[in-house]
Amino acid sequence: MGTRKATRPGPAPATKPVAESAVAPAAPSQRQLYEEAILAFHARDFGRAKPLFEAAAEGANREMAHSARLHARMCEHRIRSAQPEPESAEERYDFAVA
Repeated sequence: MGTRKATRPGPAPATKPVAESAVAPAAPSQRQLYEEAILAFHARDFGRAKPLFEAAAEGANREMAHSARLHARMCEHRIRSAQPEPESAEERYDFAVA
């Protein structure tokens, strides 16, 4: 019978503590920005959607960037041409008829 050599577990390898400032949250991807912008666009929150589309337009995916630029322009147009808010029942009627 052979003799077995007893092995002891060695000390655990030293680990360096990671500074919290060294671990930055990942920047949102182009797709995440675009999807969030689309949600805001459909909710008619054009002021929030426009900068998200502009950020998504800087991404690597050319088709998505093109669509984001088009949507950013639509947001700009809709922000500039905000519809008047009728104040009285008569104004609401006139607005609906027109």
